[in-house]
Amino acid sequence: MKQFEFTQYHTGKLLLIWLGGLVAIIFLAVKGMNTAMATASPTVKMAWFIAVFAVGFYGLFRWGKAVSAKPTLIVIDDAGLTILDRKSGESQRVLFGDVVAYQHSDFNNVERLRIKLKNGTKQKIIINTKLHSDQQLGRMVRAFETALAAHQQQVGDAKTALREKTFFEKPISTVVMVLLSTGAAWLVWDVFTSGRPVKWGSLLLISGNFVVYLGAWLAASGKRRQE
Repeated sequence: MKQFEFTQYHTGKLLLIWLGGLVAIIFLAVKGMNTAMATASPTVKMAWFIAVFAVGFYGLFRWGKAVSAKPTLIVIDDAGLTILDRKSGESQRVLFGDVVAYQHSDFNNVERLRIKLKNGTKQKIIINTKLHSDQQLGRMVRAFETALAAHQQQVGDAKTALREKTFFEKPISTVVMVLLSTGAAWLVWDVFTSGRPVKWGSLLLISGNFVVYLGAWLAASGKRRQE
C-alpha cells in the first residue's frame, strides 16, 4: 500500500474569486483616489492606487488559494486506489478491474491523471504546479501503473487497460511543431525586414506561446520514440 498527498484546486471557484476580487480592488482604489485622496497630488494618488492594488492582489491571491484548495490523499493498494478529499471527508474508490484506459499529461504547469472506467465515467486527479510548486504526479502515476499491471497479471485479465497517448505523444504534435516553427521563422523575418514598427507586445506573446509548446513537445520526445 502506498500513500500520496496532493493539493488540488477548484479552478472555477478560484477564477471567480480572483476576477471578482480584482474588480473590487480596482473599484476601492479608484474610489479612494476620488474621495479621501481628492485633494492630493497626482503622485500621491498614483502611490495610493499602486499600494492598494499590490496589497489587495497579494491578499486576494493567498485567500483564493486557501478557499479553493482541496487537500487530497490517494491510497494505492493491490485492488485499486482510494481518493480522499481531506476537506470534505468524501472518498471515491476506483477498482483496477473497472479501469478501461488512463492518460497522464503534463502541460503548461497542469499535470493530470485521467482514468476511464467501464461504466463510462472518468476519474481525474489534477494538480497545478504553478499554484503548488512542490508536488508532482509522476511518482504516484508510476505506482498506479505498477499496481495496475500486477493486478491484471494476477487475475489474468486479457483486456488490459490501455495507456492513452497525450497530444504531444502523437505524430500530429510534430506536424504542428513544424508549422509553428515555419510560422515563427516567417514572422521574425517579416518583422525585421518589412520596415514597419515592431509591436513588441504581440511579438513577445507569440514567442512565449511558441516556447511553451516547444517545451511540452520536447518533454514528450522520449515517449514518442518508444511507440
